Amino acid sequence: MIRFKWIGTMDVPEVAAMMDWCAEVQEASGVVFLIMDLTDAGAVTSAGRRCLVNYAKQRPMNGVALFGASYRMKVLISLIVNALNVLRKETQAFEFCETEQAALGAIARMQGDATTIPPVTPVPG
Repeated sequence: MIRFKWIGTMDVPEVAAMMDWCAEVQEASGVVFLIMDLTDAGAVTSAGRRCLVNYAKQRPMNGVALFGASYRMKVLISLIVNALNVLRKETQAFEFCETEQAALGAIARMQGDATTIPPVTPVPG
């Protein structure tokens, strides 16, 4: 499991570094689950979004739980995840959570049944 805190704006170098880190864990262990703290998140540039989609198309994660996201960030991330689901023709295990503890619980559920991939569940801000 990887814990990542997004601070400020993310562009291609930041997205690539995060996704490379996830790929390393996935190669070493065969799975990767990501918890991301979005409390201090800023924007993601359009080039950063394209980079994220390209990486994620090739190497989907086993599960992602996000917490601390603003309503705007939840909408943006939901759009990205839904686009990935269409491109990959499968659904990413993904959940927005209110707290880090809830995100840890979501990842535990995903790890408990890694064969079942729940749909994206946007949570109103």
